[in-house]
Amino acid sequence: MVLSYIILPYLKSLIFAEYFFFVLFFVTGILFVLMMRHLQNISSVARGTGAALANASMYIGQMIGAAIAGMLFAVSYNFILIGSFTALLYIGALFLFRKSEKLTENSETGIAS
Repeated sequence: MVLSYIILPYLKSLIFAEYFFFVLFFVTGILFVLMMRHLQNISSVARGTGAALANASMYIGQMIGAAIAGMLFAVSYNFILIGSFTALLYIGALFLFRKSEKLTENSETGIAS
């Protein structure tokens, strides 16, 4: 998936670009549902809190990402930096998610909200 964001700016055909966007949004849509299920299973007490925090963080991330993408486009006048930046953020998010799984393996569930 990370490679798709790096390859996307180099595509010349609109059909291939649409296909890449379809695959990216399809996969990320499935990943979102799986990650939300995992996050809500961490604590049976604070399920609504986790969902609310996930929604808030997604909207904040979209706002910050759009602002940074605009600045990157203004500097480079193409989407190569934007695709590379997105790929780096996906890799960082993957490492953070894997690290959080290791932290929750040994901790107790039941965070009071």
